[in-house]
Amino acid sequence: MSVIGSIEYAIWPNSGNGPWGWHGCAVVTCDTAKDNARLAQAAAPTGKIQVWRMQDYRYTASLYDFALRPILKNIRRDVVRIALSLKPERVVDVACGTGEQLRRLRDHRINAIGIDLSEAMLRRCRKANPGSYCFLQDATAAAFQSASFDLAIASFALHETGWQAATGMVTETGRILKPGGHLLIVDYTDLLLTPHHVNCAIHIIEFMAGKRHYGSFREFLRMGGLEALTKGGRFRPIESRSRAAQSISVQLHQRTTMAV
Repeated sequence: MSVIGSIEYAIWPNSGNGPWGWHGCAVVTCDTAKDNARLAQAAAPTGKIQVWRMQDYRYTASLYDFALRPILKNIRRDVVRIALSLKPERVVDVACGTGEQLRRLRDHRINAIGIDLSEAMLRRCRKANPGSYCFLQDATAAAFQSASFDLAIASFALHETGWQAATGMVTETGRILKPGGHLLIVDYTDLLLTPHHVNCAIHIIEFMAGKRHYGSFREFLRMGGLEALTKGGRFRPIESRSRAAQSISVQLHQRTTMAV
């Protein structure tokens, strides 16, 4: 197994309890290829190292915040406002990207960590959040015990992963949330209801993010978007507001007993 950059890999056996409810998790920071032996030794209890890689953003991560910060500024404020009102003890930012939302949460003394599949995004995340937790993990199969968090946040994550992965992310957040915990989603709504020029601008932005990304975005809309992902009794809607000319929805849902 090769090691790239300075990425923290989560390694955990099948039993035991670690920080943040991880299954006996030991976090190892890898700086050079010579750390392969140390990784293998740390994984000795099971002989397995669980690592996820996603390279889609290796060229665009540095431009992401610069391009989207003006658009998302008010939305990120909404997320912080809602999080503060819930007074959660533990928060996970699912697909945290460059960590801009995570930084705002931690600036308000909210105890939050972030997970993402993109190494490039996580490098930016660690720069924005020195000393905080940003981990390389798959949001469809997170390394956390069930009922570990009071609040999970998925901000512009569900439309870009493909429908199967998006469904898996929602299901997995239901597992790691405590009973009565909350899922806060920020993503696109039905764009047919938005002004034509806004609809066109969004399609251009998503197209420029790459062929795979744009395909996932179109599938997300075709399959019914947020309404389809959150139906079925796993979550109960609490609050919803529209932003950016009705194109973006900020939704708060509460986990039900059917979520697990």
